Amino acid sequence: MSLSRLCGLFGFTRQGYWKGLRSRYAAEIDAAALLNEVSLIRGEMPRCGCRKLQVLLAESGHVIGRDRLFSLLREGGMLVRRRRCRQGHRHAPQRGCHSLAQGW
Repeated sequence: MSLSRLCGLFGFTRQGYWKGLRSRYAAEIDAAALLNEVSLIRGEMPRCGCRKLQVLLAESGHVIGRDRLFSLLREGGMLVRRRRCRQGHRHAPQRGCHSLAQGW
């Protein structure tokens, strides 16, 4: 079956089919370059988060949205894991201190 016929069945033009392939390929190359740049930045600042990375990438010429960057980092396994809160002692019952001025 020819490409023209397949495109006609799915409601695409041939031009749209090839343009879509080129844009997907360019997006994959751009994603690889971004992840490479992120790994370089993380070498210097290992706990750098997504929003700060977005600013640093924009300064180096890679303009990308926050949600797209977050998705790329998730797919690449490069998200920073949240630290566990270790403040259990704050909720323990505390003894009250007696006021020294109370007996005066």
